[in-house]
Amino acid sequence: MKAERSVQAVANGLKSFLQRIIISFDLFNKNELLNHAGASAFFFLLSVAPVLFLLVMIFERLVQVYPGFSEGFFHLLARFNPGITRDTLAGVGLLSRRSVAVDIIGVLTMLWFSRLILLGIQRGLGIIFPADKPRTPITQNLIALALLPPLILFIVVIVFISIGLDVSNTLALNRLSTSSFLNGLLGFLGGLLPYAVLFLLIFSAYKLIPVERPKTAAALLGALLCTAGVAVVQVLIAKVFNVARFNLIYGVLGSLILTLIGIYIVFQLFFIFAQFTYVTDRFDVLAVERMLRFRGRKAGKGGKLGRYLFNRPERLMRKLAREHPAGDVLFREGDGDRDIFFVYEGTIGIHLETGGEEPRRIAVVRAGEIFGEMAYLLDEPRTATAITESPCVLVILTPKLFEGLLKVNHAVSRNVIELLCDRLRETHRSAAV
Repeated sequence: MKAERSVQAVANGLKSFLQRIIISFDLFNKNELLNHAGASAFFFLLSVAPVLFLLVMIFERLVQVYPGFSEGFFHLLARFNPGITRDTLAGVGLLSRRSVAVDIIGVLTMLWFSRLILLGIQRGLGIIFPADKPRTPITQNLIALALLPPLILFIVVIVFISIGLDVSNTLALNRLSTSSFLNGLLGFLGGLLPYAVLFLLIFSAYKLIPVERPKTAAALLGALLCTAGVAVVQVLIAKVFNVARFNLIYGVLGSLILTLIGIYIVFQLFFIFAQFTYVTDRFDVLAVERMLRFRGRKAGKGGKLGRYLFNRPERLMRKLAREHPAGDVLFREGDGDRDIFFVYEGTIGIHLETGGEEPRRIAVVRAGEIFGEMAYLLDEPRTATAITESPCVLVILTPKLFEGLLKVNHAVSRNVIELLCDRLRETHRSAAV
């Protein structure tokens, strides 16, 4: 029995994860985030040169008393692009001596151009995490400029740590060649550091940049999956694409083309898992919205996979659904609760009290319809009594969940308005009889 429950729990967990993936990709396409990934990759290419120049300027000032440390810095840069060397940068004039005034002007210019990448990320995340009051373009630029100095400082600190690990590893190899454990540990930490830094940057972006910030757990999960995706893509690109062949075909542009492909894929992953973070954070609302697509009175078309996943989502049904026998009074006229009900199965009668006489039925609510929304929308006590006319399965929507549902799907809002109109029409018709 325990084994069966464990298997069922794993199956439900996988199904829930697949539901989130499906919704994420649907929203990714709906929000046209491929365009934002392309724009962000382009902004990155415009920003990376200024950022690199700033870092080179910083390190050239810091390492004058220790030239060996400068060599370590360029050795680290060579991991990302073998073409970045001291001679290359000196050849294009990046390492030439300049006056302090020129350096200050250069820093300000570089900061201005470097803000583009943060602008692209802000705009993409603004679409993924919609807010009632989005940031203005001026605010976005100010935030980008404010984030750049701490971001550059963070990169400098990480570079120092990475170079320190390289130096420690070299010392370990020279002095403790017999200590394979220490060598392996330092090598592992050195290889893990770039991914740890990437994870922190992605998590910070998911958690801090959106106006409507997601929960920490959702941002952590999204950042972890994105980092793992980047690692997998990096391995695949190294195995699939041959740098020498690209250089042979495209000449000096071969490395640039591969770099551009890699950056574009990374930003695709960044926005895909940002969308996944949003879906995880709003999963109940989005799962209810999907269920309404397949169970509502105007159920839309959907594939077999979508119908299998969302026609009866087990996690949601366990959390929100209630079974009622025929004759159950769900609420009475004058009650103060504000819950909204979605009829998954069964029929509900809506009755009006008639001053001591038997309540008179004025409307019938069938499977696929919503009722009880009047008390919430009007912020008033219940205007009628609801009684089940057959065994029913009802999904209980709290006001917060219902409000989120109206925000994520305007079609639901239109359906609610249509339901209200139909119900008012039936009420007037019944009252006239």
